[in-house]
Amino acid sequence: MQLGFAYLRGGNDDKALASFNKAIELDARPLILNNIAWGLAEANKHLPVAFQYSQKAVTDEEAASQDIDLTDLKTEDLGYTPSLAAYWDTLGWIYFRMGNLQEAQKYLNAGWTVSQDGVIGDHLGQIYEHEGKKQAAIRMYQLALFSFQVEPSSGLKEQETRNRLARLQQGTASDRGAFNQVSDEANAMRTIKLPRVVPGTAIAEFFVILTQDPKDSSLDVADVKFISGSEELRTAGKALLSAPFTFPFPNNNHPNILRRGILSCYVHTGCSFILINPSDVHSIN
Repeated sequence: MQLGFAYLRGGNDDKALASFNKAIELDARPLILNNIAWGLAEANKHLPVAFQYSQKAVTDEEAASQDIDLTDLKTEDLGYTPSLAAYWDTLGWIYFRMGNLQEAQKYLNAGWTVSQDGVIGDHLGQIYEHEGKKQAAIRMYQLALFSFQVEPSSGLKEQETRNRLARLQQGTASDRGAFNQVSDEANAMRTIKLPRVVPGTAIAEFFVILTQDPKDSSLDVADVKFISGSEELRTAGKALLSAPFTFPFPNNNHPNILRRGILSCYVHTGCSFILINPSDVHSIN
């Protein structure tokens, strides 16, 4: 794979593609397929090949995620959700490069919603900008920059986002008030309000599996598992099973989205479930 990227950078595309094919013969895991597809998409070369690899990576990872079982949860199961976000981003970016903005937005929106990753947010902002939706693009770039601050990534990627935002805001006063609200908006996206399940104050953590109803592909909370916390919330999983979760599944392949969250109940404000970003979840305990 690395040899293929070296050939690609050197302009020898035929040898690059041959090396990529050999790499996949040796190891056809979704990670390898996605990485090759991402490299081709970033180079904006051989997009039909990149699309083929990326689509298979997405399909295979979505299928593998269906084996997640909360009664026998394994540490490696934690990797499916962040991987899906990354693979959806790759496929969405390829769709964008190929001019299919509708499909691009579906996959990028799913990746952003589940991960709040700065690179994916930047990609989604570029979709909005390309569609002429200036205010939506500005807001998305602001959210992406906030995410870069929370989860530091490539400084180059962050600077590119900052430059795009500055270009759109050129000649206008910077809306500092709106930018300061980005943190609240990002947190609100991960917060699900619940009816009061206990009378007093209690906090506990749960795993939930979000999937699609096999009948109509609508969102379904497939299972809930208490992890730790206040014992009076141990049975609160029933409330989570009927909680108003939302998730923009990009297709009808019925993947399992594993999320960990904190259920908090307070006397005056009631109960809410705050989803933890998948990249911050490293333990099943």
